[in-house]
Amino acid sequence: MPKGFERATSDIKKLRLIVRVGGLEKEGKTHFALTAPGSIGMQAMDRGTEGVVEKFADLKDIFVKGYRDMPAKTPEDHQARWDAFVTDYKMLLKDPIIRTIVWDTDTEVWEMIRLAHFGKLTQIKSHHYGPVNAELRGLIDMAFTSDTNLIMAARYKKQYIKKNPHSDDSVWNGKFDAAGFTEVASIVQVNLRTKLVRDGDGEQIPTIEVINCRQNMQMNGEVFEGEMANFPWIAANIIEGTSPGDWE
Repeated sequence: MPKGFERATSDIKKLRLIVRVGGLEKEGKTHFALTAPGSIGMQAMDRGTEGVVEKFADLKDIFVKGYRDMPAKTPEDHQARWDAFVTDYKMLLKDPIIRTIVWDTDTEVWEMIRLAHFGKLTQIKSHHYGPVNAELRGLIDMAFTSDTNLIMAARYKKQYIKKNPHSDDSVWNGKFDAAGFTEVASIVQVNLRTKLVRDGDGEQIPTIEVINCRQNMQMNGEVFEGEMANFPWIAANIIEGTSPGDWE
């Protein structure tokens, strides 16, 4: 065996996934995240937790901390809020009872770190983003060395394209992108999209589409509907040899 190397095995070492779940407003991102194994540590920046967390509170332990109401007027406020978020995240990763961490949403996390570094969200030159990108990438990488699931909910934004190569005018092409740190999609193990679809009776059915999956590329494009649109079921299909019960 080469010095300093370890022989790879087929053993499953971690029942852990790093997931980004995106979608339009009120289409089930937070609901899906809370179907993950408990205890759950939720770092909440979005308004969408109210009325959703309560549905799961009797089923598992969910610990929620909000950052939305923290002072955010001065550079010192922005830095203090970001420092609190990072400190709490590292604490959750080390806590043995926490099986899942939820960022709701990572779109707001991206805003928080930029405000902490720049004090604003616009008119920032691209070459200044290096340290910011590296710091956020490093936080996500910490989850890969842990046994804790990390679920990042992302808001969607309309995707615009130029009308023609010679014009600055753009038009919506009918598609959506996840808003936030663009590298997240390539860092995580699984990218998902939530969507409500009406059935023949006009009822709205929750669905989860697997956009792409590093561990099991055969899952790309798969859609889980209704009672199967939850974390345990999707995780068991991604990690071969596991069952939904392993992810509850």
